[in-house]
Amino acid sequence: MTDPDAITEPDSVAPTPDTEPATEPATDTDGSGEAARRRRQLREVEHERDGMAARLDVLERAELARIATTGDVDDPRLLDARDVFGPETDLDALRGDDGALDPEKVRAAIVEGTEGRPHLRADGKPRPPRPNPAQSASGESADRLGSRSAGQAWSDALAGR
Repeated sequence: MTDPDAITEPDSVAPTPDTEPATEPATDTDGSGEAARRRRQLREVEHERDGMAARLDVLERAELARIATTGDVDDPRLLDARDVFGPETDLDALRGDDGALDPEKVRAAIVEGTEGRPHLRADGKPRPPRPNPAQSASGESADRLGSRSAGQAWSDALAGR
């Protein structure tokens, strides 16, 4: 026979799959589980914020290049924005009161950045062509060959072998 005093009612009913317990497990009495969950959420939000800040930086640098290379004829413009505004450029110094890039501050930075280097500006004059390293600046190769063609020079050079 069973002792009637040995039979007890269960303290709680086990949750079924369609219901969840309303509170954290009883082992989390100091709130460390909640704190860990909050830290994890914070890291996720910080990661998302950093990604958005990087995308915004890319967009603002593209806007800076657009402002620097376009404008009216009288505005100071650059042929290539990278000549003055590199990756180290502080965009905060070029912002207006509203937080957006200020075209007047950009143009002032262009004037300051091209002092002594007017060839960087797009003032209607074409940029001088860059020298081609494959071409000799002194005309030395033409003097060395004289009246012989390049094929004759090679055959003469290889004839002694």
